[in-house]
Amino acid sequence: MKIIDEKGRLLGLINIIDLMALLLLIVIALIGINKITGREARHEPGAATVHLEFLISEIRQQTVDAIQTGDVVIDSTSRQVFGTIKEKRVLPFRKPAPTANGSFVLADVPERFDVYLDLECSGHDFEDVLRIASHEIRIGTSLVVQTKDYSIEGKVLKVEIRAQEPPE
Repeated sequence: MKIIDEKGRLLGLINIIDLMALLLLIVIALIGINKITGREARHEPGAATVHLEFLISEIRQQTVDAIQTGDVVIDSTSRQVFGTIKEKRVLPFRKPAPTANGSFVLADVPERFDVYLDLECSGHDFEDVLRIASHEIRIGTSLVVQTKDYSIEGKVLKVEIRAQEPPE
């Protein structure tokens, strides 16, 4: 038995052109179903717990020491609670520096640090925007948050949204 016979049928059952047309129709139908039903939402819009990774760059040791895990930070614009610091990671601040051969390397800057904060926030997830306090939150958003001891400006590096558990 030949794979394609003299009449152009695959395994003697179906014409190869008919098979390609059938596969094309199946693909078009699947694309149409996907367009109509849309992607599944990550969760229902509404109140949500949001975890942010927040970078404060090129700060002094005094500011690093003032920032503590467990601090409740306030939105500087609305004066509403923005979130709680769950974790703090401190790294030396580095910037490009020329070498003798003309290339650049990342070199530590003395007495300057980058601080990565993991913040847990209560927000509201609308269909087209995530809002915490008075801010629309996206990766790259610059924010000023503060406590009674410090005010810091940083950028949002990562956003993770978790649906709020319904009250019992």
